[in-house]
Amino acid sequence: MKPLLIVAIFIVAAGCETTPPPQVPLALKIPDVRDDMGLVFVMRFGLGLRMINGSVPIYVDNQKVFAVKDWRYTYIWVTPGPHQFKAEWSALEKPRFEGNKFDASTLDLDVEAGKAYFLNYQIVQEGTVPTPMETLNPFAKSKVISAGLILETHFAGRDYLSHCTYQENQWR
Repeated sequence: MKPLLIVAIFIVAAGCETTPPPQVPLALKIPDVRDDMGLVFVMRFGLGLRMINGSVPIYVDNQKVFAVKDWRYTYIWVTPGPHQFKAEWSALEKPRFEGNKFDASTLDLDVEAGKAYFLNYQIVQEGTVPTPMETLNPFAKSKVISAGLILETHFAGRDYLSHCTYQENQWR
């Protein structure tokens, strides 16, 4: 009886986590661009099945900004010039057994004043749904094709952002 109860709790919890967050009008998500600073959006929006576990710490010039969760985003104002953005899983949350697909990812970006940039920690997976045994097996691979920090086009970034929920950050 206990195994069935544990499986039922797992299925209910997973079902709640796979439901996308409610959509917020895009106009409420994007602040006006400033003439003296660059605006950078950082999100985690993937292709394929959602990675509901874990959060990815994001750093700008070696300063932690926040730990982005799935279907979440934040924005920060940065001074014009070159900046390095880094996504690096913590040791406890880094997905295992994935052939180094979740190693640290960096992106160098020369930010211009008055412009907006959309960075995405994108996890791309095969579109197949895992079997119940794969779901319950902690050593099962999640069918990840790639994971990393990428610069999105303005059009794609705005589209992905429309599906994300705002997440607070610790940027100065």
